[in-house]
Amino acid sequence: MRLLLLSIVCCLCVTSYAQTWELQKNEGGIKVWTRPSGRAMDDSKVTALIKADMDDVLDALMNPLTYPKWQPKSGEVTILSESSSKTKYHMIVKTPVVADRDVIVEISQKKTSDGYTLPMTSDPDAIDEKEGIVRIPIYDGEYRLVQKSNGVEVTLEYSTDPGGNVPGWLLGNAAIKEPFEIFKGLKSYLE
Repeated sequence: MRLLLLSIVCCLCVTSYAQTWELQKNEGGIKVWTRPSGRAMDDSKVTALIKADMDDVLDALMNPLTYPKWQPKSGEVTILSESSSKTKYHMIVKTPVVADRDVIVEISQKKTSDGYTLPMTSDPDAIDEKEGIVRIPIYDGEYRLVQKSNGVEVTLEYSTDPGGNVPGWLLGNAAIKEPFEIFKGLKSYLE
């Protein structure tokens, strides 16, 4: 009986992880996919070719102080700690329909054979919460940068939980709209 129960649990876990990405938007050289996450908001994946030098792309992504210049909902950014390959930051996320959010993320860089990976891990308990602002408890993912002959192919794959109460209709749309707007801003900033 225990073996049967264990088998069922394992199958459910494998099935939930085996969800494939579904293309939701393909516009202006930016592609966005989603997949069920088991949380309030689907996981997102977005990719685009950025016609810029690798160093410029890397600098824009590794320097959170640039985020308000190209991330539409980015508000105030504070660097909490940084080293040559890792930065932890706190960012206010301006949201027009629901309460503003904040997020604490550590982003690091690792060289690969054809570019970089930039893993991101949320750290929601790094600083005290501010009154009137909802803490985003989960924002984990990774940028992948691959050098191409005509630019840098940038892919972002992430999971998030916006925290607090957010209407379902807004969450479904956010998994597509938010990554698209971020990459649209990144392209405009760098190209």
